[in-house]
Amino acid sequence: MKIVVTCQPAVGHFHAVAPLARAAVRAGHEVVVVTGRGMGKWVRDGGFDVVETGPEWLSGRPRAGSFDNESRRLRLMSMGTAALLPGIVDALRTFGADLLVHESLEWAGPLAADVAGVPFATLGQLPRMPRALQAEALAQPWNSARERLGLPADPKLERLCPYLYLDAYLPSMQPLSEDPLLWFGSREEDAIAHPVRPPLWQAAAATLPDWLSEPDGRPLVYVTMGTAFNTEPELFATVANALRGGDFRVVLTVGKGVDPSGLDGDGVHASEYLPQSQVLPKADAVVHHSGYLTTVGALAHGLPMVLLPVAVDQPYHAHRLSAAGAGIRLDARKLTTGLVRAAVEETLREPLYRANANRLRAELWSMPAEDEAVGLLETLGASGEPVRRDGARVPAAASPS
Repeated sequence: MKIVVTCQPAVGHFHAVAPLARAAVRAGHEVVVVTGRGMGKWVRDGGFDVVETGPEWLSGRPRAGSFDNESRRLRLMSMGTAALLPGIVDALRTFGADLLVHESLEWAGPLAADVAGVPFATLGQLPRMPRALQAEALAQPWNSARERLGLPADPKLERLCPYLYLDAYLPSMQPLSEDPLLWFGSREEDAIAHPVRPPLWQAAAATLPDWLSEPDGRPLVYVTMGTAFNTEPELFATVANALRGGDFRVVLTVGKGVDPSGLDGDGVHASEYLPQSQVLPKADAVVHHSGYLTTVGALAHGLPMVLLPVAVDQPYHAHRLSAAGAGIRLDARKLTTGLVRAAVEETLREPLYRANANRLRAELWSMPAEDEAVGLLETLGASGEPVRRDGARVPAAASPS
């Protein structure tokens, strides 16, 4: 089977789809990744062929202000969708794809697949929201794009995910519903939702710093703000100063937006980038922005957290983690060295945080692995019909003619 995998042009978004794509390759399928320009090296280092298209939309590492209200977020996402669309349509046709897989924050894939007449699956790394709620925000830009492409109108967003939804979000962290009908069953749209273990793979670094490879017996605190929302030097300085001289070591990764050299010293080791998959197994606690991949990576190791959400989905993740007792949430806009130091020391001292993180760890590892999800992709590719949990055969809604 030939599979096109699409993602937003950002490192974290590629790492979200990479484990499923790797599983498809292990199963003998051909995979090509289509994303924005500037991502080629990351994708090739992951072992995939890549088609880069459109501008380097996220290469500038957007500040939180770019996403601080709904209209601005939708405008940016719509721009990204328009930039990726032509290249994805061309790749589907040139590659002769049997199937497309996209991550849930990449909307060009479903539109391109409808244009090319190819079934598609969604990999969800966000809380699963009712389609009616999604339609309130997305119906206008979604249908404007469909009209430009000559596709039928889709006011209820039935074509956003009509075939297969691979849900890589922990069930216990999904939103609680106020819809009493769901107390006795589920929405019809949930019939194609299948759980899959959250993505945990990242390409390994060729070498690691000696100070990371040689533990000295003290706890290790890992600090990261991810690969996109990492352009605030004041925040890194506050955290680094808070943790200097503690009874622990600190690994702090800052990305390309901040100079790490001024943050080193007195127990703090700063780097531009280290794969979190190689740091987390050595860590005892994590200070982070509550991004999806850092969240599931920390939970995979049962690590307590100090949470500094900045924008988009991060406040939701932070809320659910703190409510579950797996971490302490702080306001990134009102940080002080005292607050950070106290929170880190509390998560290391109080065993309840690690116990709760380990409870979520067990839930994560109980979810079906990517290899099982590939079986669902194979079913979709063979039938071209929705892959329902009950096994019933029901045509996809509003299929394009």
